[in-house]
Amino acid sequence: MIEYISLLRETLIFKNFFIVLSGLDNTLYLLIISLPIGFVLALIFALGRVSKIKLLSSVIASYIFVIRGTPLLVQIYLIYFGLVQLSLLEKVFFGMRLKNHFGVEF
Repeated sequence: MIEYISLLRETLIFKNFFIVLSGLDNTLYLLIISLPIGFVLALIFALGRVSKIKLLSSVIASYIFVIRGTPLLVQIYLIYFGLVQLSLLEKVFFGMRLKNHFGVEF
């Protein structure tokens, strides 16, 4: 048992526990921001999906079909590398941050 505890102290999780714990405030901040935004967007899409307007309902159904059928990693790549290639977003702070972090040239 003592050997197991000494082995546990040498692991990366134990050594970096306080570094990982320092990122908890950012994680909770993102959670508090993203939950209401996601709820409102989901409510809008759900109400649009059950709408009696056929065009609105079919457009939202197509969007849901594409998003649910695309792997998350592909969506992340499209957002990170695809959106910054649009000329509309090259002056936006988000695009500049992505350009700086990933070396994407406009």
